[in-house]
Amino acid sequence: MYPVENLPPMLPIGRQGEHGIAQIQFDVSAWASAYPGIVCALTLQVPDGGAPFPVTGVARSDNVLTWCVQREATAAAGLGSLIVRGYQDVLEVRSARTRTLVEAGQGPAGEAPAAVADWVGEAAALKARVEAQSLAVAQAEDARNVYEPWNAAARYLHGNKVALNGRSYVWTLAAPSPAGLPPPSDGWLMISDRGDLYLAVFHIDALGQLNVEYSEEYEGPVFHVNENGELEVVS
Repeated sequence: MYPVENLPPMLPIGRQGEHGIAQIQFDVSAWASAYPGIVCALTLQVPDGGAPFPVTGVARSDNVLTWCVQREATAAAGLGSLIVRGYQDVLEVRSARTRTLVEAGQGPAGEAPAAVADWVGEAAALKARVEAQSLAVAQAEDARNVYEPWNAAARYLHGNKVALNGRSYVWTLAAPSPAGLPPPSDGWLMISDRGDLYLAVFHIDALGQLNVEYSEEYEGPVFHVNENGELEVVS
């Protein structure tokens, strides 16, 4: 409790934004004796400046003036000033000015910030996508390296290449080829066509005779071995 005629030079009144927390009492018995029936009030000048104003939350019991500090007094942090005033008819008495102190805090509450992104989860998801893409690239590269004679029992992947009947094909669908599905069925794309075959094979049989064999669809000249064992072109 502070005697009205001996106020401290500095009066802490709470933290910024507080309301109804600080209870400050002033002893006005000296004024009550000197000025019977005196009415007391408090005027405050806040740190933001402006004209002093009568504060609310003040109650008097006998000769004790109690101020329950309201948010109007703590809205701004910093130094302000306070005076106790007494009124009797046309008379007005004032205390010495005391400095008030509002400790710095946060301003009025605003909207809640947006939720902080789960960057760890996002990084993990991105890593998984990159790994999946890298795996897909590697599998595609492996598939392009496959080039073999068509196998009826095999199931070929996208990009696999096969050879059949002198032609080359690539499997173009995302799903594996059904087993036993030969080119040029749906899903197979021909990438190399065969040319004409001009192949004649000459060999000596068990009797020492020269013989000629022709490959399928051979369209070249026809050879003949005469009775003297000489090779002749018939057509």
